[in-house]
Amino acid sequence: MRATLQNAIIEQLKPLLMEPDFEVAFNRLTATESNSDRFLIKMELNRLKSTCTRIIDLRDKSEFDCQTVTQGQQQHFLDAPAIEVFHRTLAIYGNLYTTGVYEAVMDSHQQRRQQQYTPSDNSSAPPSDTITHSAYPVPKIVLGSYFNRNETRLYYRLEVIVTQAGIPPVQGYSIDLSLNGAQIRLPADTQLQTALPVRLLLPKLKQEYLLDELNQGIEYRIISQQEVENEQLYSLQRLPGSDKLDTLLNNLINSYKIRYRADISDVLQTTTGLGLEQQYLPHMPHLPLFIGQDNQQPTVQFALLGQDNLTTLNYFLDETQCNQLSAMLSPDRLKQLIDCQTSDAQIMFSFCHQRQGQTFFYSATLTELKANGLLNRFLSYGASKPGWRIFKVNCNKIDHQQTYKVSVLPGEQSCYAPLIEQQLSQLSHVIHLTDITHSAANQLYRHRPSDGDANQLKIFGQPKLRRSMVKLIALPLADKRKDARVKQQAEISLTTETHNIEGWLHNISSQGVQLRLPHPASLSTGQQVEVRFTHDNLPTLNCNLVKLGRGGRIVHLSALTAHHSEDFITVMEKLKQQSPLPTLGNEHSALAEGLKNIMMRHLPGNIFFLEKQQGHIFISAIGSSPHGEQPAEIFKQPEEQRFELGPLLQDGLLSKAIMPVLRSMRPRYSQEYVEVFIRVSHQGHIQHCYTSQTLNNLKAQLAFWQQSQTCGQFIALRLAFAAARKPDLAPIQRELGYLSRQAAHKAKALQQRLWRIIAVGDITNITEEVNLRFGSLTATKQK
Repeated sequence: MRATLQNAIIEQLKPLLMEPDFEVAFNRLTATESNSDRFLIKMELNRLKSTCTRIIDLRDKSEFDCQTVTQGQQQHFLDAPAIEVFHRTLAIYGNLYTTGVYEAVMDSHQQRRQQQYTPSDNSSAPPSDTITHSAYPVPKIVLGSYFNRNETRLYYRLEVIVTQAGIPPVQGYSIDLSLNGAQIRLPADTQLQTALPVRLLLPKLKQEYLLDELNQGIEYRIISQQEVENEQLYSLQRLPGSDKLDTLLNNLINSYKIRYRADISDVLQTTTGLGLEQQYLPHMPHLPLFIGQDNQQPTVQFALLGQDNLTTLNYFLDETQCNQLSAMLSPDRLKQLIDCQTSDAQIMFSFCHQRQGQTFFYSATLTELKANGLLNRFLSYGASKPGWRIFKVNCNKIDHQQTYKVSVLPGEQSCYAPLIEQQLSQLSHVIHLTDITHSAANQLYRHRPSDGDANQLKIFGQPKLRRSMVKLIALPLADKRKDARVKQQAEISLTTETHNIEGWLHNISSQGVQLRLPHPASLSTGQQVEVRFTHDNLPTLNCNLVKLGRGGRIVHLSALTAHHSEDFITVMEKLKQQSPLPTLGNEHSALAEGLKNIMMRHLPGNIFFLEKQQGHIFISAIGSSPHGEQPAEIFKQPEEQRFELGPLLQDGLLSKAIMPVLRSMRPRYSQEYVEVFIRVSHQGHIQHCYTSQTLNNLKAQLAFWQQSQTCGQFIALRLAFAAARKPDLAPIQRELGYLSRQAAHKAKALQQRLWRIIAVGDITNITEEVNLRFGSLTATKQK
């Protein structure tokens, strides 16, 4: 029997479900059907009339105002069309709230939204209504903040009797037990006063040990209480007692370690977070800077270096290899960032100007440019320079109440050495410097309407520093490359038969070299080139062109033959002697770990992880920090620890924009990125998400931006991604060893999960920069 015919019979029988003669009607309408089909129809009808316990809440799904509708002991939140369907269907099922009523309301709501919000076929004007999308739930993982126990906690079930002043004794049982804490379960009708202490009697221990405190009851205070499975779950912390009681409980736990399982949930959560952090840190695009006080002035004390943020650091090197970062983030500018947490203060512009063999830097925040009336002049002139950059600056105050050490196993010290603790305690703020420059937008800034002389921009010139003021601390990351690399800035000349291009050295190994060019180069793969060093007495490198990156601005070269690799080794050795940058895994490993822990608590965006399992690639988790910026919050489901990424992926973001690029990437490559434009309604609902590839021309992007400003709110996100390296398990070896001893299967499952991660990425909010970008188009049209 066809499914359509079954559905037709079911629809005919629905109004008769609650009627006395339902069986007669059922036999008559199904007389020609087989017994198996009659059984299936009867089962479906029984399902539809079964009592439903699900609450209907359309407050975050409807564009209309919702009202409270009470049915029995349940309260539903429905809009006007849903209320009409609810009452109409309720009458069919005898005024009982059944599964059929629930499905009728939800189906009608989805059909109405789909009919009303079908995008227009006219591609020249972006649709203005909400789209429908398939569900794509992704769990949320909090990074940088973990709960650590410094005591062994056992799953140990004991009969307990709880007493409290004014309440009769209550019998229950323990779930777990440690030296200074316990979790117990009591009957659901138990009413303990959480502000008052309780005494815990342990009849079994009382029979085995002679101790006054066991006879009187061990005194605890209530930490938390919640209802679980028709019982009351209480978390308790033991109040100070006698040394004899401490010894007894400690001996009891140690003797039962073999017989009872230790609670490793906190260690597992911490190890999972640290493992995911370790996958992310090599491709961390932002440059974390740590602020301290010098002569009562805020200054940049430390910079935390990874693999991908060295490009941002090297941008500030001048012709003498002196880093000018501290000149851009001057004490006055740092005070403004700390005191004025506005979106304009978070956008910073910079460009380089070459004169008489010297490099001069000019920089300004969006707030400063607006205050001086030189916004258009600075943007149009600066964007014409090869060293044009746009940075997003996130500033967060460090909470010194939290421990700097995030991973503490039972029995370990919860802090670092006193010297490390002192250095970390003297830091006040952490700043994340993120390069959000979009090369395609430079043309828009260059053509921004402006009047005036470029000499007016001299007030934004940075003073030249003679020595670098920032102490560079490298993350202890394992180098998975076949050959070690030296990262050093040096001016070079790239020579071919038809081209002579000036640029900079990015890094070099014994087999290859990576160059950075000011403009995209028209070169061919396999082409033979020469690399000459402009100011250093270094040998010329004969190379083959392997590939071009970043639109032709990053050049990857390999040694022409094995004989030519000797020149590469000579260059490497000489560059190491010229004040090299710190190598990853230096002697400041404890300090680097502490700075990393602080940084992970204040991330400038969200992190996402891509896994590959049985040939299927999917986003497995969204990482967030407890005190950082959360651009992915617009996708977060209310009261749930997960994100609904269906709207974000509806436009083929993963399959069309990310995966084609990711397939050609290697773990050593820097991040690529894609921009996503989002329209949010006045009610806070996501209406549309489009990638910049879908809106592939400025006219369409401008139309979508203007329409979003009118119909609701415009949000722009930058999704940077890179191929993940092989998991580096060395930093979490202690935690994995502890897990293996307690639950080997969980340690193995965690390692398998880390090996499944094929890519990591960042989600950064760039709404302010995109608004400024498209504002230049509007201003040009008006002019």
